[in-house]
Amino acid sequence: IPVTVQASDYSGFKTRMINSGIINKSGIDFMLNLEPFTSESIRWHSGFIISKLIKQEVDKVAYGTSQLVVQTQWWNGTPEMVIEVGHQWGELYGSGMKVNSSGEPLLDNNGFYVTDTKKYYGSVLPKLTGGVQNSIQIFNSLSFNINLDYQVGGKFFSLSDMWGTFSGLTERTAALNDKGNPVRDPVADGGGVHVIGVDATLGTPVEYYVEAQDYFHYLYNNRIYNGNVYDASYLKLRELSIDYSIPLNKLKLEGIISDATITLFAQNPWMIYASQRNFDPSELSYISGEQAQFPGVRSFGMNIKVVF
Repeated sequence: IPVTVQASDYSGFKTRMINSGIINKSGIDFMLNLEPFTSESIRWHSGFIISKLIKQEVDKVAYGTSQLVVQTQWWNGTPEMVIEVGHQWGELYGSGMKVNSSGEPLLDNNGFYVTDTKKYYGSVLPKLTGGVQNSIQIFNSLSFNINLDYQVGGKFFSLSDMWGTFSGLTERTAALNDKGNPVRDPVADGGGVHVIGVDATLGTPVEYYVEAQDYFHYLYNNRIYNGNVYDASYLKLRELSIDYSIPLNKLKLEGIISDATITLFAQNPWMIYASQRNFDPSELSYISGEQAQFPGVRSFGMNIKVVF
């Protein structure tokens, strides 16, 4: 991937474009074609594709460095995609909550998370990708085509979720706490966000109820982005179509028309599964995540094809 780096001032240019390095990549693709059911009137064909990336190790970066930031969505420590010699391509690093050896978050004496400026969130690359294609033909005149695709694993950072949470627009900012009260209610009235962790100084378990606005503003102001990084796994019905071949012989049109077909179709009709419902992991605007992108588009239509 070409990346932009700073150029020396004496060159007369501010930046230059270079190759991001050499990557040692290996993987496996598996394809299976089946006919689950066949008769004189019905024929069902299925195709399965599974792809697994085994290794994508960075052997070399740009001259004079062992690490490059390929993509940053914002600033202030937001998760960015980094490539580093000896590591896998596509690692996501950013600021987040600091945890102890047991994975418990460290809290200060006000109930706020302690910041870790170099947190590893995982890889933007999925463990598995693939799809399923089904074609069912009935009486040579009616056919159904059903195409699904999926992805298992991978991480992405959502800038929209970060800003929405800071501004009090996301669902979590208006949720109920474990007492059954709105988190936006004052702590004195049973509201607030319940925070559980370990005291950063003493190492003892602690818990607090924190005013909602203070809590969500603190997450942004102190660069705690754990809640804005999501799993990119999904299962999606990508396309659905129904084709009907008009019986020209019954209509006594075979001498005038050689073929006539009516097709009803739907594209992106159903997101069957995603880790969260606000974004489509299959249509992310950035390699490392989502940056104020538009919602996915679901379309329906009809085609009429006539061949003379």
